[in-house]
Amino acid sequence: MKRLSMIVIALIVIHLTACGGNNNEQLSDDTTSEKAIHVKEVIPNGLVRTGLAMSLTLENAQFQSKVVALTLDSSDIIVGASIDELQVDIPINEERPSEIYSNILTKSELGDDYGMRSNSKIGKEWYEQVESLVQFMIGKPLSDILNLSTHQKGSNYQNISDIPDLVTSVTIDVDELISVVADAAMNAAKPAEAKGSVKTGLALIAGSELYSGPNGIDKVEMNSYIAAVTIDATGAIVNADLNSLEVIVESKSGETNVDINNEWGEQARIFADYFVGEDVDFVALETAPTESFKAVLDKAIANINSD
Repeated sequence: MKRLSMIVIALIVIHLTACGGNNNEQLSDDTTSEKAIHVKEVIPNGLVRTGLAMSLTLENAQFQSKVVALTLDSSDIIVGASIDELQVDIPINEERPSEIYSNILTKSELGDDYGMRSNSKIGKEWYEQVESLVQFMIGKPLSDILNLSTHQKGSNYQNISDIPDLVTSVTIDVDELISVVADAAMNAAKPAEAKGSVKTGLALIAGSELYSGPNGIDKVEMNSYIAAVTIDATGAIVNADLNSLEVIVESKSGETNVDINNEWGEQARIFADYFVGEDVDFVALETAPTESFKAVLDKAIANINSD
């Protein structure tokens, strides 16, 4: 069985009954396109395969998901990669009305508005640091990245890279990202032929709905659709992977319950096969949200073309 294209980190420690400040700038109806991550191109050796994976944490009234799209050649050299992260407040028990957010921006999409630069010792935003990490990864053996040397730094014990090329450009915690890279590599399947160099795009489409009750927000539903696409020098799609995730956080009788649903995961991957020229049994997709799948695939392709 495929590793669900997702790792649910054992740290599903929810402290939602004591919600802190309201950081809902991440909950936005803005449709700003994803911040382009310009990456170098590498001509692969042999066939290529692309994997998609995500981590998931629910802690201190906040949902966070790190997402990685990774493309490897037959020698396990990283020839394409993209990284993003979704960070959303879950305002359980806050006094506020019911609301619907149709498009939640990722950290890359927020760009300079994410606000890391002013607190960064190297003066770089989150998307800039991720761009540097992706640039560093491409062209290197997967094993080198999985064994990246790090050390703990700061009061929050972030695991910072020891690599000289990254010390001045990446000060975000890289250990969890590398763990998701490892899962993306495990999920990389269906080797395909690519003509010339390849590019890998990543996209997320997410929305949420807040339900208000007598004691404030008592239920939050969040749905996300994720796509990884690899194209070659001719513009042909050689790999595609899709996933979807529903998270429901609900407060009942003073207790907070979390339900994580990946029911469309397998159907998403079947739908992705259609775009790389494989025969698809569309009968198996009767319950799948194919319009959402197609929209996030289109967005991933658009993100590649914006480089």
